[in-house]
Amino acid sequence: MRLILKEDVPNLGQAGDVVTVKPGYGRNYLIPKQLAIPASEGNLKRMDHALRLVEVHRKKVAATSAALKTQIEAVDVVITKLAGEEDKLYGSVTNAEIADFLADKGVTVDRRTIVIAEPIKTLGSHKVQVKLKESDPAEISVVVEAKEA
Repeated sequence: MRLILKEDVPNLGQAGDVVTVKPGYGRNYLIPKQLAIPASEGNLKRMDHALRLVEVHRKKVAATSAALKTQIEAVDVVITKLAGEEDKLYGSVTNAEIADFLADKGVTVDRRTIVIAEPIKTLGSHKVQVKLKESDPAEISVVVEAKEA
């Protein structure tokens, strides 16, 4: 049975691929779960048009992601926190604090996209990544300074 995948299916293919599967798998799993449609000539034309639209959308998202990446990497993130002996912080720097700092500088980023590999609990410079949709993650340097008490 020939089907057109509407979504990515592990170990089978990606959205838009025309695949040949056993009739039971297609009839009982892929079609009822809206993961695939039969590969008729009309459906092939519709899917081809939809894929062109998706490609245009991906290019737009990639362009905005690249622009956002350059904006993010241009900002110097400096956060001041209370610190104790041996330059250890009381608490840690969170991704919400970094997102708030970026928002104050005019760069809107969702806090859930900020990935901190290890908790930031000391003063100094730390590398943090911001995951973007269609491009490589943006890497920023977060400088933590001691707050005067």
